[in-house]
Formats: sequence, structure tokens, C-alpha cells
Amino acid sequence: MNVLFVCHGNICRSPLAEIILSSYVKSVDVCSRGFSEQENRPAAKKVRDWALNLGFDLSYHKSRKISLQDISWSDIILYMDNGNRKRLLEIGSPSNRMQCLADYVGKNRIPDPNFMNKSSKEFDETLYLILNAVKVLSSTIVEKTNE
Repeated sequence: MNVLFVCHGNICRSPLAEIILSSYVKSVDVCSRGFSEQENRPAAKKVRDWALNLGFDLSYHKSRKISLQDISWSDIILYMDNGNRKRLLEIGSPSNRMQCLADYVGKNRIPDPNFMNKSSKEFDETLYLILNAVKVLSSTIVEKTNE
């Protein structure tokens, strides 16, 4: 199974989701992308630090812009908010392979931490939202692959 996580800049939400899923479910291929034209940026420092405290190393990450090849490669495309969904549809992503990551925890979106006060409670809650959503996603993938 090929899993693609998508967010705006590929420096906060999608790389965090990618590293969590790839560490929980070894049998899937995972990548993350963004819509930003600015490529090769590291994951945001606050996100890297937060992830490292939980044992996830994002020091290797460099942002990449989504391509049609990424969409073709993926079996499921997990986006973070309705803006991501709209842009995916605009570039031809098949809606039947798209889902909001927040659906896995009963929410309608995962806010962009890049626009938050990095020391805020909201910032930590957002990153835990990603962690918890990916945990549920991991269980779902394991159940499906064991059927």
C-alpha cells in the first residue's frame, strides 16, 4: 500500500504524519508532499523538536512539491484541511482515493501549526491530533492488510 500525506508547505503536518506512520506500519510505503513552490526546506524546527521528544527524527526531511506522479503512485491520499482537498481536486486527484486525516479522530480538519504561536497549547494539541489520527489510521491499515 502506498500512502501519501499532503499539506500546504510539507514542513509541519504531512512530514510528521509520514514519519509516524512509517514507524508504526513497516509494510506500507509512505511519503509526504506539499503545494508550496518552495522545495528542499527542512521540517519546521518546533515540529522537529516536538517529534524528537517522542522518538521521531525529522532531521532528514526536505519539503517537496506534489506531482501527478505522486498522485498516480498513491493508493490513498490523506490531506489536512479543505484547502488541501480543493487543490488536490484542481490538479486531478481522484476523490475516491482522498480522505482527510482528521476523519480518523472525528474532526473535520487539522489546522496548520505554521500559523500558530509555537508555544501555544493549540500547537501541541494540533500535533497530538496528528499523532492520534495516524495511530487510528495505522490500526485500520493493519486490519485491512491482515484480512
